[in-house]
Amino acid sequence: MNEWMVGNELEYVFSRYETIIFPLALANSWGHETYASMFDVTRRVDSYEFVYNDEELYRELSLIILEDEIDEYLLTLKENEIGLSPSFWLGKIEQLIDAGSFEDIGGIDWHISDAGIKALPILPDILILLEHENREVRKSAAMIVGTIGSAEQDAVYRLSEHLYDAEYMVRVAVLRSLGQIGPAAQSVSTNIAKIAGNREELWTTRMQAIISLSEIGPYSVASTVLKESIYDHRSDIRSTAIYAVSNLGDFAASEFAPILAEALIDPKNVEPDINGNWPSRSAALTLASFGPLAKLAISALSQTLSLECAFSSQRRDACELNLVSAFALSEIVQEGDVEALDELQKAIHDFRYMKIDEISEDSEFIVAEFAIVAIGKIGPLADASLPTLSELANIDEGNYGLSKEQALRIRAVAMDAIREIDRD
Repeated sequence: MNEWMVGNELEYVFSRYETIIFPLALANSWGHETYASMFDVTRRVDSYEFVYNDEELYRELSLIILEDEIDEYLLTLKENEIGLSPSFWLGKIEQLIDAGSFEDIGGIDWHISDAGIKALPILPDILILLEHENREVRKSAAMIVGTIGSAEQDAVYRLSEHLYDAEYMVRVAVLRSLGQIGPAAQSVSTNIAKIAGNREELWTTRMQAIISLSEIGPYSVASTVLKESIYDHRSDIRSTAIYAVSNLGDFAASEFAPILAEALIDPKNVEPDINGNWPSRSAALTLASFGPLAKLAISALSQTLSLECAFSSQRRDACELNLVSAFALSEIVQEGDVEALDELQKAIHDFRYMKIDEISEDSEFIVAEFAIVAIGKIGPLADASLPTLSELANIDEGNYGLSKEQALRIRAVAMDAIREIDRD
């Protein structure tokens, strides 16, 4: 592989078409400095090492050279220090529209989205595309508006006109963009709430409406919709609503912790559905995001921590609920919270006496790791755990089937826990 001599600043060197130089690319070849041409890099990419791992630029350059539009590229690159401007890619989209190549627009609209607010000058042009007869054009336009980050009411209004677009993919893109705009889109919150609660609406649209509403607010509207959706008949809607609660902020913890604790242990939520939606798992992770503010859920998390991994033929997947419960407890438990101590100790005991061939990848190991962290946070009232923790603080590679890295991690967290408990 060629060795690169990398400068401190971006530097583009232009000569003939086939020798467009990569940024910062100066190769050493048999002691002679030679520029690496665009032709070389795009045709023999495995022979070169990208500076700054600039794979996105590589993709852009490859696209351009394959389309034989070098002149246009050189002009744009000279005008824009970092490469291709949002205006350039808008032109590409317009060319594809003129050519009727609507399906290809999704392959380049991300270039504009990645530009963020730098693409604000072309927002009026993007809004015009929202009215195009082709659904791919409308979808891409909607997605771009949100990523530009525009809080302009005109953008919100124009997006809201497509909340009931005939094509679901456009509706989803519009909802997503409104969520990205955030509180500035509260003028349409009532409409989004109706979509979220409409059982006749496609489930994918409802899920995005729930997430977007949690990002937009206001709290009174969003919290009402989320509480209703947590009890929806569809597990994907329940799981999405539970996840979206974390977007409401820490002040939602006191209201939602008891609701999420109930959802966590609800029998219809404990098992994942055939599509992988898992409300109980979402509940544990959302509770973890609240930290100590979710103390009211400690008892429920103790129950899911101790559940048998028996409801799935894939033991690793089933045990994940134990894992996220242990993680949540390690985030929530504070000094003196002994309510979960028995189950945490049991998790460590089960780990220590588990046969090596029963260990499902890293699941049980990570459960034990989080359980040790949580026990340490309980402090002196967890002193009954000291003998077990002392044993784990001296664990060696191979014990319980652990790798060297795992043994080091268990020793480290066990020693930390001992210090928290035995402060005298």
